[in-house]
Amino acid sequence: MTEIAAPTVPRGNRANLAIGAIVFFSTVGLFVFDISEPRGIVDGVGYSAVVALASRFGKRPLIALAALTTTLTVIAADLLPNTGISVAGMWANRAFAIASIWIIATIMTRRLDLQAKIENDQNIVRHLQTALSLLVRNSLLPGLSFEEQLRNLCRICAEALSAESCLIYQRSGTGEVTILQAWRKHAAKTYFVPGTSWKEDPAHSAKLKDHLVVATDDVAKSEFAPEMRQALLKFGVSATLVAEAIHEVGQSGAIGFGDDKPRKWNDYEMAFARSAASVLALLLSTRKNAQTLAALDFASDGIYLEDANGQLQYANRAARGFFAGVLADRPAVLSDLSGDRDEQKLKLETSELELHRVRLPTGGLIGRIDDVSERNRANAERELLQTKLYQAVKLEAIGQLAGGIAHDFSNILAAIFGFASFIAEDLEPGSQDHDFSLRIRAACEKGKALIAQISAFAEAKTLAPRIVDLGRLVEDNLALAEEKPNSKITLLRQLPEAPIFVLGNAAQLGQLIANLYSNAREALGADGGRIEVSLAVAPLSEIQTLVSPQPRDAGERLLGDVDMSRNYAMLKISDNGAGIPADIMDRIFDPFFSTKGQHRGGGLGLAVVKSAILAHDGICRLRSAVGEGTSFSVYLPLAENSVLRAAPWPSGLAYNLCTVLIVDDDIDTTDMLSIGLTRLGFDVVAVHSPLDAIAALEESPDGFDVVLTDYDMPQMKGTELVRRIKAQFPQVRTVICTGRSEEAAQGSDANGGADALLRKPVEFRELASVLSNLAPNTADA
Repeated sequence: MTEIAAPTVPRGNRANLAIGAIVFFSTVGLFVFDISEPRGIVDGVGYSAVVALASRFGKRPLIALAALTTTLTVIAADLLPNTGISVAGMWANRAFAIASIWIIATIMTRRLDLQAKIENDQNIVRHLQTALSLLVRNSLLPGLSFEEQLRNLCRICAEALSAESCLIYQRSGTGEVTILQAWRKHAAKTYFVPGTSWKEDPAHSAKLKDHLVVATDDVAKSEFAPEMRQALLKFGVSATLVAEAIHEVGQSGAIGFGDDKPRKWNDYEMAFARSAASVLALLLSTRKNAQTLAALDFASDGIYLEDANGQLQYANRAARGFFAGVLADRPAVLSDLSGDRDEQKLKLETSELELHRVRLPTGGLIGRIDDVSERNRANAERELLQTKLYQAVKLEAIGQLAGGIAHDFSNILAAIFGFASFIAEDLEPGSQDHDFSLRIRAACEKGKALIAQISAFAEAKTLAPRIVDLGRLVEDNLALAEEKPNSKITLLRQLPEAPIFVLGNAAQLGQLIANLYSNAREALGADGGRIEVSLAVAPLSEIQTLVSPQPRDAGERLLGDVDMSRNYAMLKISDNGAGIPADIMDRIFDPFFSTKGQHRGGGLGLAVVKSAILAHDGICRLRSAVGEGTSFSVYLPLAENSVLRAAPWPSGLAYNLCTVLIVDDDIDTTDMLSIGLTRLGFDVVAVHSPLDAIAALEESPDGFDVVLTDYDMPQMKGTELVRRIKAQFPQVRTVICTGRSEEAAQGSDANGGADALLRKPVEFRELASVLSNLAPNTADA
């Protein structure tokens, strides 16, 4: 850098005029006084003070006045009076005066040189400080791109140092450097291009890392590696000044200045280069931090920082999204971090969050926020599916057991019912034994209802549904339930006048209605209360609430899955009884779970309700609160574009008699059916296995009109027997009589092509009516 000259002393002001006058008149006065006095009086004394005073006007006036006073001292020796001390003594005095003049002149000259140097250095410092301020202001502007910031840095620093060029590069881990920015005063001359790389001089790099600033006054005479020296000279760089910029461990860069002529770099210039390197380190660190923060902004986890006072310092996009306005200062929903780390669970609107916080050495903390809503939802769904699978397996096992029991019990009950009917027919009406037989039949009717309930529970689904008028079914079941009225219970009905048709099984749906009504009566207890029963087509808004993601109350449970493509009927049965405690609400649909005690209820009522709802693809919403009552809302799919099934065969007193082959593995059942049909005039043959039935048909293919078979038998099921009969003896009609309600609900295709299905225990008049309809002469009519 060219030295900045010391400012010249201003002329023309009053102080300078006064001092100049003093110097002039003092010099003249001392000369006149010297030549007027004898030897030894003056002899040139006093000129040194005048010379010192003349230093105000600079070195040249000072030297000129010293030379003038020296001359005047010598001339005065010939002009003064020839009196006083000896001539030798006079010259000794005058020599001392001359020496004093030049000693003072030398001292004052050096003082002026020192003062000029100080002023020059101060000017240089001010110049570089101004340049540094400009550098910081123009290089760290937030609106500039990183390339623009580096270009401003190069230009301002090079101009401040009066350098021809400036270069910024960054090191990689392989010993190569990449040019980030380059600037040259004369753009026409070739220079390094940003983006290019070269192998760094190891010796120069090591020296730079040790001293942070390395100045090379003459590149041609430097210790650069030959390749580097040739490259610098090729681009016209004869002197270099390079400063290290360390911004991160493992990553560093440097800023270098070049001149087209050899030059001596001073300390101020090297200090300025070091400051420029610090600004470069700041830019590189800022860029690295900006890239890091930009990457954090794309992270799905929320990340935020707090200082020691709990003030928010940073929050990425995810954190801002999680907390929205809550995070404006600091998360008010959070407690203070007492230890080194903690973990909290938060719920904000519909999001479930996990927050992990760690204390920083500075006293602040860093927090990481995970949105675990999907994970928790997936876990909940998995647990629900596991629960459903467990329940399905459990219900299937219980259902198989219950179905088997129902089948065996129905056979026993059918025999009891049949033989009791024979006794009633043979005894005199009004006698005690006749009444006993009727009571046995009535008990069998109750047992039949119990079997229907067990069978309804045992079924997993309805295989062949029919159109059911749900409103009429509700009326019939309420009328049946009210045969034993309770004056303390008020029943409020709200049923539509128009029919509401659903596709399902009337027996199962009847069990559903009866059990919900019975459950409501039990909930009211001895004190009584109010039961409300309503039926309507469910509004779409009502169905939408069933699939709403909003969290449900603790006293609410939902059973079944909603199909938004279907329309639903809504049957609601509610009471104002004691309500269901929240701790047992998840168990009330389990089989054999009951709160009524050992002698009241068997725990199948709500299990039957659940089985019927799921069998009909329905939904049940349970709402209950202790002390406020319970409400069951059952949603069943409406029947659409369906045709009513044919009505059952009419019963009558005149039968078309035919020959019947009875097939049942239970001897009591075959005996009972044989006796009953024989009494009605039918020809009956009974066998106890399907193979015997096939053998009888093969022996006499035209000897039987109808085969009446059981469903569950050891050698083959009744459906398989029916299929074989239809294949070998198509003229023979078939009837399946079973104790399973599932088979009774199925169509003929699902039962091997049977012509009719009957449910055990069966009334003989109903059985005779079915057989009469299937008799050959009826079919030919």
